[in-house]
Amino acid sequence: MKPLEKTIAACLLFGIVAIWFAYPHVLLWLFSPSATLVKLGPFGDLYGGLNTLFSGLALFGLGVNIYMQGVQIKKLEAREDDAEAIMKQQVEVMKNTALLQYYNEMISQIEQQIFELEHQHQTEEKRLRNGSLSGIPSELNLVNAAVVIDREREVRELSQIDARLRSRKAELDKQKDRRRAILAKLNAED
Repeated sequence: MKPLEKTIAACLLFGIVAIWFAYPHVLLWLFSPSATLVKLGPFGDLYGGLNTLFSGLALFGLGVNIYMQGVQIKKLEAREDDAEAIMKQQVEVMKNTALLQYYNEMISQIEQQIFELEHQHQTEEKRLRNGSLSGIPSELNLVNAAVVIDREREVRELSQIDARLRSRKAELDKQKDRRRAILAKLNAED
């Protein structure tokens, strides 16, 4: 209980006791100033009315308490729903992060393969230009030329795959940024 709530509760308790104590004296003073304590028996019955008042107040307080608990339960349920949504988003972010890591590894491997193929292509091209294969029959030169063309095609295909993977990675990065913005907004609301 907070200090302010304790103070209010103490004041209410003191007020109720004061009303209970002062009630018969005030009624006596208002309606029968000449009465003595012996004649106050009928005034004892007046406490029945006071009991009804306090019973009604207690019932009202109980109703207010039930209503406030219902409001708190609804707030807790809303927070649980928000927490569940955040947890689902975090799982989705983790999946996307794993997928991004996989794509990054694939891109790195493809880049390495492209580099190796380009290097082999340049080496083959230099050998063809320098005529280092001049002593080999022309059929072998054609085979080497076909190999170089095949490697060029492989390099183009790997470059296209690389471009598609980079595009998918960019899409996943955008999704990740949107989810982070949603999480930040939800955290700011709390």
